[in-house]
Amino acid sequence: MIYEIKIGLRDVSSSVWRKIELDSNATFHELYEILQIAFDWKSHHQMRSFLVYRTGGNRIKNVEITPKHKVGKKKKEILHHSFIKYDEKDVKLSDWLKTIKDRVIYVDDAENGIEYEIVLEKIIRPEKGVLYPICTSVKNIESKYTNFTDISAYESKCLVKIINERIATELTYLVGEVKDNSAWYWKQLFIKAKELHASAPWKGLHERQVFSVNDQHTGDTLYVSVLGSEQDIFGLLVFLEEKCIEDAIDKIKNIEQNVDRIMEQRSLLLSYESRIDLLKEDYELIKLYDIPFRGKKAWPQFKSISPGQTPRQLDEIEAKMMLGVMAQLKDMRNGLHTGIEIANQDADIESAYRFSTS
Repeated sequence: MIYEIKIGLRDVSSSVWRKIELDSNATFHELYEILQIAFDWKSHHQMRSFLVYRTGGNRIKNVEITPKHKVGKKKKEILHHSFIKYDEKDVKLSDWLKTIKDRVIYVDDAENGIEYEIVLEKIIRPEKGVLYPICTSVKNIESKYTNFTDISAYESKCLVKIINERIATELTYLVGEVKDNSAWYWKQLFIKAKELHASAPWKGLHERQVFSVNDQHTGDTLYVSVLGSEQDIFGLLVFLEEKCIEDAIDKIKNIEQNVDRIMEQRSLLLSYESRIDLLKEDYELIKLYDIPFRGKKAWPQFKSISPGQTPRQLDEIEAKMMLGVMAQLKDMRNGLHTGIEIANQDADIESAYRFSTS
């Protein structure tokens, strides 16, 4: 996928920023090289770092991405905080910039502590024939004397052209077309989600009927509840650990009243929402794949849930898990029609998840 990031100079009296589109698999070292060209400075010193400020929608304060020689021990006391250090050549942008508005701060200690804020603004599919990375827009330039200098719209267009010419000539190893490696699983997720909604599995299964699925990619056992028999939230809730079920299953029956308790369990959630209730990032993701959805409670929204963290979009491994769950749910429902029995919804939890399609 392509990330559109906004890189802004911090602590100046007016906005100075650049917008860059680049491969989500680019490393932080490659971002450092782009940063120098975008703001027209050159440095080879090692007194620099990227501080992760927000990842997966959650604030963090102890991750530092630096040149290799500064990594040293895994943890080191800096400014009275314990930082976990990573080599900038080994870490991809997608490792830490996961959802819209995630951000890192670039700190250059050798240049009077100059700082840039780097914010993930969009996640888009790569365009065929376009060479990445590219600068798409700029605002103002830095000045040693006034912190910034205003430039006109025409001068901005010229600066964008200059930046892209320099990227093309100075970062030849980095420039090229980007293959959309993530497209296959997101498209399949949306196709299968649409098929699942049409089949309305909640008409034959109750929330308390939890069944197990063996994930072929990880070998883990997943525990699945079909949501919707109570006519409030429709979809699938996939528990990644068996211990999660004991505390959560009693809350599923009244999920709208107990949504906070459900969010305390490590799980994956497919919920069908009305268009107006979709988060912006989820709506934009759906529109990337040209799969039409219509009606209330019909738009799929996939979330990865971890205790104490903001729900985020699925990563590739989680997407494969969800695809496997939906495929085995279809097989299970076919089995029910041919005589296989599943625990009664009023049975205790132990018997409720005894059925397995693995």
